[in-house]
Amino acid sequence: MDGEQLVTKAQMIEDARHAGFGGELRILAKTFTNYQQVGLLGHCAEKAKRRGGEGLWHPAQHALWLSLLHSRRNGLSIARCTALPVSLWLLGCEGIPLAQAQKAWDTWSKACLDFGSQTDRRAKARREVDGVVSRVASLAGDHASTGQRHALRDSLDHFLDGLDVTRDTYMAALLAVSVPEGQPTLRQRAVAANAHEALLLHSLAVSRRDVLVRSTPDVAAFWEWARGVYTNSLKVAVDHWPELAACPDVGPWFELPTSPEVMLAACADLATTFGVGIAHQLRGRPLGVAPEPPLVKAFREGRHG
Repeated sequence: MDGEQLVTKAQMIEDARHAGFGGELRILAKTFTNYQQVGLLGHCAEKAKRRGGEGLWHPAQHALWLSLLHSRRNGLSIARCTALPVSLWLLGCEGIPLAQAQKAWDTWSKACLDFGSQTDRRAKARREVDGVVSRVASLAGDHASTGQRHALRDSLDHFLDGLDVTRDTYMAALLAVSVPEGQPTLRQRAVAANAHEALLLHSLAVSRRDVLVRSTPDVAAFWEWARGVYTNSLKVAVDHWPELAACPDVGPWFELPTSPEVMLAACADLATTFGVGIAHQLRGRPLGVAPEPPLVKAFREGRHG
């Protein structure tokens, strides 16, 4: 890479100050270091070619640094900000190394497992569950009864607590809220089944966090496999999302997300993809013939349901 395109840490911090993200260079420098420790930022790409030369960063890290500061100022938590470097790595952005994506995903996965004190954990979990239940209920115009909402909330609570929730139990609770009147169609049942599978795979990946963040060739190969599956899933979504969004029975389930929403879901989507690969390997099968991720299955089964 042309050395003139690389940027020093001092330049990045000064640019942040000029952009209005703080007046004290010392505080910005500390923020920079803190972001590196959790994977939001990477390390320098090389050193200036002279004795004692300073570190030089890829311009992608410069742009990411400013984006992170903007996101934090707008209220995005550190855990949610990890989706920025992870999504950039998934999309093959030059200058975002695998080691950084691993550290960022590790930070995100730790946040999934540790909400602080038991009281804080339950409060945060309750907010997340309530948000999911509200979104699902809105699919049917908020016609679900209080009892139906409580049943879905209980199922999601059990998932967060690491308890087993059978597919039938979860599907019944999910469909009761999203289709409170009448019989669910085959398409709706297929989408609900895939939602249950996605939760299981997500939990499986987070439980294997310690393995997934190792710096070994086999783990690196697994991440590369996951990147390929993720990008293929995005292509399937682009091809078929509008078609399913137009279906009267499952259309509300497939509201087209914005680009920022896709980016912010990167860590969770990657976890589900990891889960697909881990589950397949646990059955003693090679990754090359791994099954479709739940999102791809939902599109395929939704189209033909």
